[in-house]
Amino acid sequence: MLLPYFQWFETTTIGTAIKNSSWAFAVIESVHLLALAVIGGAVLMLDLRLLGLGLRRQPIPEVAREAQPWLVGSLIVMRPIVLRLVALVSLTLWFGVGAGGRWIGFSG
Repeated sequence: MLLPYFQWFETTTIGTAIKNSSWAFAVIESVHLLALAVIGGAVLMLDLRLLGLGLRRQPIPEVAREAQPWLVGSLIVMRPIVLRLVALVSLTLWFGVGAGGRWIGFSG
């Protein structure tokens, strides 16, 4: 279903430039991963505050307000909404795997 779209995109100027460059994909992927780390940090900071596990002296609205520019900025760098949803589900599952692995070690 999406294959024709990706095949078309590969023939565009941008797609050809990325395909023929030895460094363009690495730079694009590095920026994407840095943005993912920033959004992960901002979400983690806000979630930990909501759970009462960090930043207890700051009110929740203040933490949310301070995290918002980081969230929005990193989302702008990582464009497609579907990919963000996939990343969110993936991160949730991996955190679950990590937590489950730690729990197994202490549950016996």
